[in-house]
Amino acid sequence: MTTAKKSEIRKEAKRLLYDAGKSKQETFRILNISFNNLERVVDVLHYMPTKQQKEKYKTHQVVLIVLLLILAAVNLWNSNISGGILTFSAMVYVVATQRVEYYFYITILMSMMVLAMAIGSTMANQTDWVELVKYLIPCIGIVSLSYWLEEKMCPLPRVSKEDYFNAAGQKKTRINVLFAE
Repeated sequence: MTTAKKSEIRKEAKRLLYDAGKSKQETFRILNISFNNLERVVDVLHYMPTKQQKEKYKTHQVVLIVLLLILAAVNLWNSNISGGILTFSAMVYVVATQRVEYYFYITILMSMMVLAMAIGSTMANQTDWVELVKYLIPCIGIVSLSYWLEEKMCPLPRVSKEDYFNAAGQKKTRINVLFAE
């Protein structure tokens, strides 16, 4: 069994999905035969949206980028320090390059930000509701949109196991993977 690196599998998958225009299922079949490593192939393909999915959700991606930029601007305007700009720049890069495997981290970071704001506002004696709303609206939009986009662009493949008997009469198990198109 060959131990292929994920980068090699990803490179070949990009060639098949984007250049050759193959479906995820057909790409999976080809890569599984080529690399003979079911788990790695499934892991790589799971987070690679097809050309059609990229086109279909392009507007949503732009909205997510705009929300991130709005929140970065509000953060910079209010704090006058650029420490958070690196974080927001990384998140914008992830969305702009459609690295869907990292959308989970955007969701987590923004959820933590919402939680910190909620805790901070309840602990403060005077809550500035205008400031809180300026942060919460884009944060909630980013959390929901990044989670939703990850689910829509890269749904989990269905994996099923099937028992069969080979020519020698031995019981074997075959794993079937079905990608949603």
